[in-house]
Amino acid sequence: MEKIWVGAGHRIDYANNFQLGVLLPIMRIGYIYELPMSRSFLLPNTTHEFLAVIPLFRDNNPRARNKMMIW
Repeated sequence: MEKIWVGAGHRIDYANNFQLGVLLPIMRIGYIYELPMSRSFLLPNTTHEFLAVIPLFRDNNPRARNKMMIW
């Protein structure tokens, strides 16, 4: 069963971000869009980040497969 993950974040005096992800049985896929704040000189433009996470050392225990993984 797939699950969708949605979130938002704020870094003080740096940037705001919006996140979207999908938790699949074998991997996690996500996208992050970050907007710099007007006072941020470290991040002059918006950023787009993509991620893919594949757990390599997960137990083959059937109970471990049903465990909810934290993003």
